[in-house]
Amino acid sequence: MAILVGNLPSQVTQADIISLFTKYGTVQKIYFFPTVGYAVVEIGNEEDQATEERVIQDLNGAEHFGQKLQLFKSAVEELPPTRSLLTQPPPPPPPPPQ
Repeated sequence: MAILVGNLPSQVTQADIISLFTKYGTVQKIYFFPTVGYAVVEIGNEEDQATEERVIQDLNGAEHFGQKLQLFKSAVEELPPTRSLLTQPPPPPPPPPQ
């Protein structure tokens, strides 16, 4: 299950987000986009819909890190492998003109 987490302040770290979500289960994967203030967190297993609903109910609108968080159920059932989009190398330059 993947949960979108929005309205994160710029000083929040990935470790802060993991710490917040481990109260509800094991964080399987996380994609963190600090420059835009959101993360996508996959917690627990796919069958645990009750946990997903409880996380959203408990944390949506709750103040953490000095701001009210916004949580939504992701339309994506499962996140891709854990390689962060932020750490992928840039594409190679185009070949020189001939």
